Amino acid sequence: MMQLNVRPLLTWLTAVTVIMAALTSPARAGDQENVLYTFTGDANRWPSGSLLFDASGNLYGTTYAGEVFQLVPAGGSWTYNTLYDFSTGGEDNTWGLTFDSAGDLYGTTWRDGSTDYGVVFELLPSKSGTWRKKVIRGFKGTAGGSNAPSGNVIFDKAGNLYGVAVVSNVGIVFKLTPRKRGQWKEEILRAFGSQGINAGLVFDSTGNLYGTTSAGGAYGAGTVFKLSLVKGKWTEQVLYDFTGGSDGSNPDSGVLLDAAGNLYGTTSYGGTDGGGVVFELTPGQNGKWSESVVENFHYHPYSLIADTSGNLYGTAGELVFELQHLKDGQWREDVLYRFTGADAHAGPQGLVFDSAGNLYGATWAGGVYGSGTIYELTP
Repeated sequence: MMQLNVRPLLTWLTAVTVIMAALTSPARAGDQENVLYTFTGDANRWPSGSLLFDASGNLYGTTYAGEVFQLVPAGGSWTYNTLYDFSTGGEDNTWGLTFDSAGDLYGTTWRDGSTDYGVVFELLPSKSGTWRKKVIRGFKGTAGGSNAPSGNVIFDKAGNLYGVAVVSNVGIVFKLTPRKRGQWKEEILRAFGSQGINAGLVFDSTGNLYGTTSAGGAYGAGTVFKLSLVKGKWTEQVLYDFTGGSDGSNPDSGVLLDAAGNLYGTTSYGGTDGGGVVFELTPGQNGKWSESVVENFHYHPYSLIADTSGNLYGTAGELVFELQHLKDGQWREDVLYRFTGADAHAGPQGLVFDSAGNLYGATWAGGVYGSGTIYELTP
């Protein structure tokens, strides 16, 4: 049996899907948890990354063991359906999902069991309810090296896909452009060497891309970068170099962009408590960006989402938290839920809102069988 890639298990890394929710949430301390599904073990284990809703209210997600799954609500319960299993031939990490306008699902996997290397895939639904896999890009590199995408992929307005990968131990940002007969053309926008790019990207309104590297930069503690298309070429601007001190160290998830152009994200280490920070980057004059720490944590904050009031939500170890943006510009932390007890849920990951303001997420371990859960938090 193939050994799982331990990097995401140690840092709660997943493909980061950054979701802005169209709602306004008040302070929510004391949410109630409802377990929607408990993973049973063996091939059915270890959910990874953020969940995704479709227009009908069905949930979609992925697992470290290689499943792409769907949860369908009916009569107060949820039915689990496996849409595709990549684990044929070994255990495979899948990293979060994205819909296109036709309802097809796109995602990445650390290892495709049929090809033995990482791929970007498309899942196409049929009238019979089954889903067919199509590999649109394989990442086969030098033997013994890491050759796989990480994080989710995103679309631009023209239908091109963007993502990050490690090929022959070199981190890259790539673009996939659809061609005739279902083929895709790859373009490498930026190569980062061994800096450790392993989280998804986000666009601004003018088509610039933003992301993070978990290492490298002026102090070796990671960066936040911007990629801009200038006269047909993509150019990189490092917006911030983490020092590894009170400002944070080693960002392992992507960034979130608000309407004012500020960026928010998390680091896995550093800060005054040593376990990472939630940070804000604010653009200033002459293209300079300033960093401020929103909140310090004892253990690995991860994967922020936001509501339209500018409040931030995320996970950190056993906590699900809200950072409420106060009128004076300050922030207040509320713990919405803490996973404890004999049936403790270890390692909360990315979150998503439904239209009613309930939060949904996954834990990669814990639950009755120790293999993780899908849960709902209700105010």
